[in-house]
Amino acid sequence: MKMRITSLVVVLLCTANSFAQDKKTITKITEFLKKREIELVKKYGSSPEYEKEQRGKRKFILREIDLNNDKKKDYFVFFNNSCGNGGCDALILDSNLKIKGDFSLVETPVIAKAKIVNGWKVLNISSTGMREVIFNKQKQDYPEEGIANLKFIRYKKEKGDEIIIEQPKSTWKEMKSYLY
Repeated sequence: MKMRITSLVVVLLCTANSFAQDKKTITKITEFLKKREIELVKKYGSSPEYEKEQRGKRKFILREIDLNNDKKKDYFVFFNNSCGNGGCDALILDSNLKIKGDFSLVETPVIAKAKIVNGWKVLNISSTGMREVIFNKQKQDYPEEGIANLKFIRYKKEKGDEIIIEQPKSTWKEMKSYLY
């Protein structure tokens, strides 16, 4: 009986792992996002005043998942305060915080398939319907041209699929968000 309880606890801890972030990880991601925001302001000529006004008010949800089987955590960053009618923005960062995917019009759920193509897991991302997103070997990232341009697929759950993020039944407020 004791062995079963121990096994159950281990399984529960492993299952919750993609949702549990330590303070060091949150700080690392937050600092990365702040720097990126400043770079985007410079690149696209946004008002520095607007950027300062927004600082500390932007929200994101963070999920950790190994997308390329290198035994290191990759990060799915879902920006949940700047969503339009078509969805929200999201980033995929590798373990070194290199951008591997920059998406807009993302809805939930987002699923990492067990299937691997070009060394990375295939993603199923909802964007006014489910879309299959495959890692681009030449560019070394998931395509940035917009997931809304990809063809619709019918999601079929397979063994080993992992839900990266899905909206709770009631509200986004149930999900832990971080400010930057």
